[in-house]
Amino acid sequence: MRTMKLLLQAMAFGILLIAVILTFGSFGVFHPVPWFLFAALIGIPVINNKMEERRYITWKAKYNTGIKDVDTEHMALINLINRLQLAVRYHQGECFEQEALEELVEYTATHFRREEKLMLAHDYPAYKYHKELHDEMTRDVMTHVARFKDEGHTALVDLAPIIAKWLTNHICVEDQAFAEYYLEKEQNKETEQQKVTA
Repeated sequence: MRTMKLLLQAMAFGILLIAVILTFGSFGVFHPVPWFLFAALIGIPVINNKMEERRYITWKAKYNTGIKDVDTEHMALINLINRLQLAVRYHQGECFEQEALEELVEYTATHFRREEKLMLAHDYPAYKYHKELHDEMTRDVMTHVARFKDEGHTALVDLAPIIAKWLTNHICVEDQAFAEYYLEKEQNKETEQQKVTA
């Protein structure tokens, strides 16, 4: 599929290049048609690169929770999701895909445990609900892992975008809610300590 798409893009680029050369030869350099085609020829790689960038997650300020360790782990998760997406997109072979998938699964499990431990340590009232969301996502991912063992590459094609969407939504809603609770609790603790020492 990817090879066919690249072949079609190369053919379109080649046809457009020939059209640019012929129109410059026929109409001359002062006619707008060859320049329009030339702009289209230059624009194709730029548009393609922009579309390619959209496939991957970039860190945005809205993902910051204000909890340094959590943000660092979220950044690492985003990098691992992008790595899986890259391995699948360019079909680098099942060995690379499996390695990227395993690393993402392992790190996600570690991150979920650390985040849940932090919630328990701070008596987060929505802990149970948050953990259920983590568990549900883990089950969904493990379904894809099992499919990957049976089906190979095709089982992963949609996985990275699904995880990316889930993670960014989860960070923006659920993790931000916890961060607000956590930071307020830490601020209150700090205020109480200042009163004691004053």
